[in-house]
Amino acid sequence: MLIPLVILGLVLSCETDNSSKYDITGTHQREGADPYLQEKYLELNNSPMQEKLRNIKPFPVGVVYYQQRGDNLDSAKKEFNVIGNLGFTALKQVQLVGPERPEGLRETVFHAALDAGISPWYYGKGGWENITPVYHSDRDRQYRQYHSQAKIGISRALMNQNIPFEYVTDRDLKASLAPRYPVIYMPYILALDEETFSLLADYVKQGGRLVADFPLCMLDNYGRLNKQRTGSLFAELFGFQTADYYHTFNSPKSFKGRDMDTQYGDIKLNGAKIEAEYSDGTPAILSHSFGNGSVLVFNFEAGRMMFRPGNRPMEKLVTWYTLGETRPSFEVSPTGNTMVYRRSAPAADHYFMVNDGEEEQVTISSGVLSYTSARDILNETEVPLANNSFSVTVPERSGLWIKVSKE
Repeated sequence: MLIPLVILGLVLSCETDNSSKYDITGTHQREGADPYLQEKYLELNNSPMQEKLRNIKPFPVGVVYYQQRGDNLDSAKKEFNVIGNLGFTALKQVQLVGPERPEGLRETVFHAALDAGISPWYYGKGGWENITPVYHSDRDRQYRQYHSQAKIGISRALMNQNIPFEYVTDRDLKASLAPRYPVIYMPYILALDEETFSLLADYVKQGGRLVADFPLCMLDNYGRLNKQRTGSLFAELFGFQTADYYHTFNSPKSFKGRDMDTQYGDIKLNGAKIEAEYSDGTPAILSHSFGNGSVLVFNFEAGRMMFRPGNRPMEKLVTWYTLGETRPSFEVSPTGNTMVYRRSAPAADHYFMVNDGEEEQVTISSGVLSYTSARDILNETEVPLANNSFSVTVPERSGLWIKVSKE
């Protein structure tokens, strides 16, 4: 992914004297002069644009994805200034978007980037080279949304299984709030900074449970492929290393009788236990103990697979493995159309049930809390309660409010 940066780094390291520039290349030293290659090399290195690129210092510092949202030069200049003020001097990818773009805007915008001290794509004799591919297919367009789809997918699964949850940010972790959560789920986390990663490792070491799906920390903060070396915190925490990354459209796989459309990793075990496998024996779900806590990793895009409604088998599988031995404050069966929310107070819990479908009976139970009585607030009737469990019939496209008193 960083080929354009590597090429530029090599080109910019050369001297300006034509007699010495080519001599420092490995090809010349090994095989002698090649007139054709030498001519092309000098044409490229002596272009006016390369002279301009050489003046950008330091080069490169940082990588950022830039998507031009305006269709005029002024909007581009403003965004380049923001990028520069953040300390970035190199762009990994540039994509110009807009309903109508004046002819020549693309090159004009790139020159504006250089003027702002930002190096976009690699510039050759023929102009700007499209090193990083733009989106040419539906699959490419969807890829940039996968991380959002994964977050929506795991949220959908938890809601459909009536498992209480909330969203945690890195600010929460830095404020030492992680221990309040028995389980933290990381959906489609491509990259994670070292500080946040260390905080999550400490959370697990102290007894927390960390669950993640693929791709897991595939890149570092600069967009480079992450190497989880032996002895690294990643290898110690998760109990494996990812030797390489693949996709099932190149190497088809099935899991639990289902054909998978997902990225997955070539796993090198470092203490992790294989909980489940693909049909060909590739690890699909792995677990590992770290300190007083545990981790679980889905070697597939679990969150994204639940993005679209209707994948109940995957939702049940993922939530079951995610919770492990942890039990939520309440459980609902069966998981149908009714969504259940709980508001807790010192003397009682209030359950709000919303049914978006046909009439159905649901049972709410708790293996954590002790209840003494239950009452239907709206209908002003008592609800039978036994063993911290009660059953009610939720009307079609309606709801109920049940107050359950605590001991």
